[in-house]
Amino acid sequence: MKAEGKPEQIWDKIIPGKIQRFISDNTTLDQEKALLDQNFIKDESKKVGEYVKEFNVEVTGFKRVSLG
Repeated sequence: MKAEGKPEQIWDKIIPGKIQRFISDNTTLDQEKALLDQNFIKDESKKVGEYVKEFNVEVTGFKRVSLG
């Protein structure tokens, strides 16, 4: 906050908004961000969730990687 030039007196009003924004940006379960709802890259007619069900497996975790 200090680096952004925000006055210290209003930090207590800004911080909850920034935390809420972080949570909503990083936990959104829409089609572009939820792993099991994404199109499967090798067969875009299927979702990832449909593909893994065919092999009777369960996704217990994943890592997100971005380039650039």
